[in-house]
Amino acid sequence: REELISLRSEVTEYELEFKTLKNQDITIKKLNTKIEDLVENQEEELQRDLQTAQEHLAQTEGRRATEALEREATLERKLASLELELRAERAGREATQNHLLQADEGLGECEAAWEAQRQILVDDADRLRESVFDLKRERDGLNLRVSALTDDGG
Repeated sequence: REELISLRSEVTEYELEFKTLKNQDITIKKLNTKIEDLVENQEEELQRDLQTAQEHLAQTEGRRATEALEREATLERKLASLELELRAERAGREATQNHLLQADEGLGECEAAWEAQRQILVDDADRLRESVFDLKRERDGLNLRVSALTDDGG
């Protein structure tokens, strides 16, 4: 009888241990399932985060690309404007140089004409001096004759 009690006690212990093991097994299965769910959810969340990050990056890069294209277009317009200004400046400078060359040529012609007129006037002045000198000499000669005639006649 003691043996029976002992065996029953042992069986009860085994049953308790079995229940404990069974509960642990169930707990382990539940935890494994939970872990799998968490891993799966984490992967899904990671995929969503990755997708969101990629979309954000695409938007950011798209915006940056658009901004870069706008800056490039603005710079191209500025460049075209500056090139046009430069061409206008060069054309103006060339026109001014041509005008200055023509004015310089005209000035040279004017100076030559003025010099020719001055030479004519100088030559005329020299001839007039000679004429005045000749006239003074003739006058002096006439005064001498008049004087000689008045001295002889008087």
